[in-house]
Amino acid sequence: MADLFVAPFDLSRLPEIAPEFVGKNPVPYTRATQRQKWTESVKKYHRWCNALRACFGAAVPASVSVRNAEGEDIAAVAYLGPLVHPILLRKEHKRALICSVRTEIVWKDESHADADNVHKAVLDALFANDKLVNRHRVTSDYGDEAQMTVTIEIRPRGPQD
Repeated sequence: MADLFVAPFDLSRLPEIAPEFVGKNPVPYTRATQRQKWTESVKKYHRWCNALRACFGAAVPASVSVRNAEGEDIAAVAYLGPLVHPILLRKEHKRALICSVRTEIVWKDESHADADNVHKAVLDALFANDKLVNRHRVTSDYGDEAQMTVTIEIRPRGPQD
């Protein structure tokens, strides 16, 4: 039980989790219709989401519930494996919580996706209902190596909000 959950994580475990993505720019969100589900680009996107979940799972405690002042669960975080969304924000408490996600991207070269689509892929991979995330921040820059750091903060809404 907690009244604040903060989880920064990066892709440092990627070599052991998904070596195919090491040294490459992050993969953007890929929308797929029913017919497109088995194309190589969509399969690659799903492998990327699984790798993000595994990196998140390696960086956070096994299970956390975020509670408001009345003791009600407003969010649950539990890593159950790479095929399950690890963060559940409770819809009935959407006005009672602040969920912010900060995605910092370093591109290794000029051929990359839009930063907002990479952020959308992070939300899609980690949240069962990502439309309840109400604070977003995305930054991107260039460097010698591709990197990505994601920081997630979930807390009850206070009087200052």
